[in-house]
Amino acid sequence: MIDNIPFATSMASIIELVSYLFKLEQSKTAKVYNELVLAIKDFQNMPDGLMMCFPNHWHDLVAYKTNKKVLFRGHGFCFKLLEPIFPRFLKPVSEIIVDYKVKYIISYEGYLPEHFINEVPVDSLKTFGDYRLYSLK
Repeated sequence: MIDNIPFATSMASIIELVSYLFKLEQSKTAKVYNELVLAIKDFQNMPDGLMMCFPNHWHDLVAYKTNKKVLFRGHGFCFKLLEPIFPRFLKPVSEIIVDYKVKYIISYEGYLPEHFINEVPVDSLKTFGDYRLYSLK
């Protein structure tokens, strides 16, 4: 009986690894696609302004690749400053955009609900495959 435990554990690990790799391949947020890189490069060449990223874990990627400001960056002891927007919005997005002077939003098709987009003062929209780069008024 004990001899089967390493085999069973190995098989379970292999099954989980294959499952993870399949999910990673299907994910639009867990890896960086060429279209997302194009959107980030386009933002890098745009006039300076604060970027808001959806999903949230793109903030570090965008800040690192562009050396521009993003709305989040709550490392260390700054989480108190993020309370109106993290871990959930406590204000309408239109107020957040005005209060923080957000100029850009990056996301992908279908991620943001329609009522969210309707509340955002979009000036222009650039599309990079499934990814969206919004310039705000």
